[in-house]
Amino acid sequence: MTAPSQSISRYRTALDLLMLFISKSGAIVVGMFFLPWYQQLLGPEAFGIVALVLSLQAFLLMLDLGTSTLVGRDLASGQSHYPADVTLSAAQLVLHIAYLVLLVTAVAVGNIWASTVSVWQLIACVVFFWALTVQNVGQSALLARRAYLQAGKAQTIGVIVRAVITLAALKLVSANLTTFLLAQTVTAVIQMVATSWLCNRALDSRQLSFNIRPLLPIAREIALRGKPLVLFGLAGAAVMQLDKVIISTFLSPSELAPYFLASVLCLTPISVMAGPITQYFQPRIVASISNGTAKETERQLRLFTTAVICAVAIPSALLWLGRDFVVHAWLHGQSNSIVVSQYVSILLPGIAFGSLGFIPYTLLVAHQDYAAQAGMSTAMTVITLVATIGFAAKGSAEGVCWVYAAYHSLSAVVSWLRAIQLQPPPPHQYASRTAARALVMLLPLAAGGVLIAYAAPHF
Repeated sequence: MTAPSQSISRYRTALDLLMLFISKSGAIVVGMFFLPWYQQLLGPEAFGIVALVLSLQAFLLMLDLGTSTLVGRDLASGQSHYPADVTLSAAQLVLHIAYLVLLVTAVAVGNIWASTVSVWQLIACVVFFWALTVQNVGQSALLARRAYLQAGKAQTIGVIVRAVITLAALKLVSANLTTFLLAQTVTAVIQMVATSWLCNRALDSRQLSFNIRPLLPIAREIALRGKPLVLFGLAGAAVMQLDKVIISTFLSPSELAPYFLASVLCLTPISVMAGPITQYFQPRIVASISNGTAKETERQLRLFTTAVICAVAIPSALLWLGRDFVVHAWLHGQSNSIVVSQYVSILLPGIAFGSLGFIPYTLLVAHQDYAAQAGMSTAMTVITLVATIGFAAKGSAEGVCWVYAAYHSLSAVVSWLRAIQLQPPPPHQYASRTAARALVMLLPLAAGGVLIAYAAPHF
């Protein structure tokens, strides 16, 4: 490779990573700016319901019947039996059918049982959930084809526009749940349509077809392949989102709000930093493992590990050390700032360590180890949710924080152990070497953080 081409390649890599980071910056803006504003406008009780709706949306985004994982892997590896646009359309058809069933069920349940949410609000919720889930599968297709610029535009503009329009509607129309849901739903549908258009261009789709009959057998095949991933997705979605539902069952919405805000803040370094890095490296690692190039796999893993630790561990350590100041400034000194900071001090170390789990997860996806992932995830989810119910029933949201700090850490360890089991025989034991490299890099940083935290009160 000539020097100019190397320079172009480095420039392209930097631009791709920049676009992935920008695509996640919308989540930072929403989490750090708009959520506190939503709480101020809606009040603690209504915001507690909004927190529950957003948690359910994240739950269903993860529980996508395995479609995003399958589309991403098939398009990245180039091993699909069907054209890329057909694979994507069939996967989205699976979601259309699933959400139609969910819509009918939600309307039926809403008509039978009285609730704090009306039937029309339930319909808006389901449409909102459907639009973002379908849009997310389109994002997976763009990332698998390394169309980072298009993916970044769709995600960044969509998230920020949705937040801005929702805030404007709450201020100018009415600060209530109905206004919030309508604004979120309409903008989510527009984002879904825009992402679909970008996918058609990136996947060289010649025309839009509304004939679903040829797609039905392919959709059925994708649904069958995704069965192990359904259990895996259900377990992952349940453990990441049902904690809010459980807390809201035993505690008031105003008591849920501090826990929800602490979770958002603690997950920010992962979603903004580790998420884009994983999206960049995963297609490359999947392709290298599929092609049997162990040296290239190990090279990509070294870069992946270094990037995750530098991008997540250091910001997390700084956030943990300055959590009181950050939370107070973030929430504009609202009355629950102290409680949020207390929860952050517990959750953040476990979540930061858990970010290392992105690395073995990529290896497990490359090996299509879906059944084992489902089993491990289900077992940990059951244990975590049972413990969560126990602490929530006692009225201890702080206890739930300790449960989830332990869950994130244990999840990373279990994933690493499984990845090591699946690695090739010597001398290509890239999973073991990558795990050792991660620990060597992480331990000094963790020790330094503890020493600074211990020494600070003594000065």
